[in-house]
Amino acid sequence: MRDAIHAARLGDPVTERGQDGETMRVARMQGEYALVLAALMTGLWMYLVVDRGWIFGLECSFVLALAGFMLGFAVLPRLRFSASVIELAIGPWCRRAELSDLTEVRWKRSGTYGIVHVRDRAGHHVPVYVGMTKRSQEWRGVLLDAVSRSSASIDEPSRSILMAAAGREGSPPEHE
Repeated sequence: MRDAIHAARLGDPVTERGQDGETMRVARMQGEYALVLAALMTGLWMYLVVDRGWIFGLECSFVLALAGFMLGFAVLPRLRFSASVIELAIGPWCRRAELSDLTEVRWKRSGTYGIVHVRDRAGHHVPVYVGMTKRSQEWRGVLLDAVSRSSASIDEPSRSILMAAAGREGSPPEHE
């Protein structure tokens, strides 16, 4: 409860309304380091403008553009989830999968992060970035429950990640 109050005070919504009016929990990306980096880069650019003038500031505008990218990475992405739906929203773009119609949950490593790919019967695909989202115990538990209710196939790395984070013993039924 204290985390929910703290998140609400920081302007980080705990719940939102989904497309169909359903209340969905929200897990933001853990991008505090990106915010700090964006602030430092903007400060550096401002220092260059003051110290060397606007012309040099325009020549170094790539620093400001990179700071904007880092800021967007920290602020825009959010993972929304409920017992029936999981979606990744980045600004106005959204990927959504129905948890009641899951077909597979697969693990893939991408650079420094791992991604759990969730796919439903309609072919919708949602990449969920493991280790980058807050409230991981909650969304992992919801996804694990959805896998155990459905006939979805789940690979072993995904199963162990979901089980460990959700604090569960044993394993869901094998459907592969």
